[in-house]
Amino acid sequence: MYNLSVPRIGPTDYFPLLFITGNTEWMRIREDGDFIINRSVFLNTEQPGGQTFNNGPFTVANMSPGLLTGILKVDKKALLKSSLEVFGSTKLNSTLLANNQSLNLFPSEFTGAVNISDNTQSQGAIEVGTYPDPIELVVDASKGALVVDGGTGVAKNFNVGGDFAVRGSSAFGGPVSFYSPLSVKASEESNTL
Repeated sequence: MYNLSVPRIGPTDYFPLLFITGNTEWMRIREDGDFIINRSVFLNTEQPGGQTFNNGPFTVANMSPGLLTGILKVDKKALLKSSLEVFGSTKLNSTLLANNQSLNLFPSEFTGAVNISDNTQSQGAIEVGTYPDPIELVVDASKGALVVDGGTGVAKNFNVGGDFAVRGSSAFGGPVSFYSPLSVKASEESNTL
């Protein structure tokens, strides 16, 4: 029970308190203490305004939008159950982890150019091209080799610092120069060499 000497407003029995203007109810304090407000609420309208603290869960229901004109600071994780659309630049000061839980084939898609200014590590194959026939690029760390599942085109010079082994047929559309003796190890004879 409240101290009767303290000013107070509201009924002393278990009934709600209604606030009306023009015979229309705009706010209600229910008998259990919950507030129901039927119109907009303006907080901290004076400059500089104060702060608003909410010590419980914050829910925006009925698919209503939320507008923040200032900086949104989240001290812990943020869980999004739908898409995130960003209209400005995005800066990540930590690791970006994309779990392969997408319904599509690829969990992440970049429709524009991607500039990487440092080393790039891949624990699996890198697929180039579009589904369903992408070309796989696999780097075998144990052999130090780059394996391309498909043809490879080189627009300009192709320099090899070590041995160059060809296991299949080779066709040359222009002059070929050899700067050291050429050794052919095969049992077949060639009349075009």
